[in-house]
Amino acid sequence: MANSADPDAVAPVWAEATGWRRSKSASHDGLVAMRAPHVPGPFVELLRVAGAELGGCRIRLDVAPTLEDDFDESVAGLLAAGAKPADGGQQDAPWVVLADAEGAEFRVLTPR
Repeated sequence: MANSADPDAVAPVWAEATGWRRSKSASHDGLVAMRAPHVPGPFVELLRVAGAELGGCRIRLDVAPTLEDDFDESVAGLLAAGAKPADGGQQDAPWVVLADAEGAEFRVLTPR
């Protein structure tokens, strides 16, 4: 579970990053639950918390496109979903650092 000031604002980025979709049965005001589309397994909850600490390491995930996906197109999809470029401090790294609308950073790794 990740605390969030506005779960609806950050959900599109995490849905794009993970390929998971909102679980309508588990989402309600102040909570967005997401899970993999084809398995009934675990899910991620984005929970509205007043005064939630934004930015930094609220959650820290690395995501990677599949081997069939294009890296640049994957990054463009995340930016279109609302992610913002972030400074990872390593300009020559093979990954890109992005952040969701509340500043939670994540790395987009090369396809795997």
